[in-house]
Amino acid sequence: MKHATEAYTLITLMAMIGACQASPVRDLQHDLGIDDSGWKVAKETDTEIRWTTASQEAVVLTKHPGASEIVDPNNQKALQDAFRDEATHLKGGLVEVKIFTAGGVVCGLVTMKFRVSDFNPKADGFAYQMNAIIPTATGDYVLQVAAAETGTTGVREATVTIIDMEQRKISDIKEEAAHFYRDPYEAKYDTGALYAISDDRKWDKSFPNHPLTRVRQEMDLIVKSWKISDLIKSEALFKAH
Repeated sequence: MKHATEAYTLITLMAMIGACQASPVRDLQHDLGIDDSGWKVAKETDTEIRWTTASQEAVVLTKHPGASEIVDPNNQKALQDAFRDEATHLKGGLVEVKIFTAGGVVCGLVTMKFRVSDFNPKADGFAYQMNAIIPTATGDYVLQVAAAETGTTGVREATVTIIDMEQRKISDIKEEAAHFYRDPYEAKYDTGALYAISDDRKWDKSFPNHPLTRVRQEMDLIVKSWKISDLIKSEALFKAH
């Protein structure tokens, strides 16, 4: 019976260790059914987990307390304005704002773009992040996927510039530049916008290793695998009809 007792003690101890590792954000991960077996944990607190994927995307799951950022998912303009302001405040730009449904819950999907030089003066190119947001009565549950350009940058933009100029039958690069960077939704915000026509999803297949493509693909995979728990459904502010 000695070995049986020792085994029981070990199993009990392991169970206790597992219980100690539980946290609100780990509970959220479980409620969303997010499988992190192929990722490395970079940082973890009670409200946030940061992972790195094998292909070097950053994945972050966060519980944001307080009032939700999404007040009315049906008011697309209000969402665009709110997240454009947020991106600008962070020295970035808006790429896309969408609403989608997962497991009967209405969620937001926001893509932003940043100059890498704003974070590292010696680096070039852009960084991209997508936030999948579940608005709840107590705050937002946010899954973020991000990646940045490394090595040779600007290939996607340069290639699309050439193609677009050929299609529009123009040769003036200044005319193309005025057309190339714009706000994705309203022309009055074009000045200073970081969104480029090369950021359109239709170019992703042509640039499979570009960080924007990788971020979109990783986010799509994660969201499609979500298993929204009954608890999240009960907490969600907006349900699909």
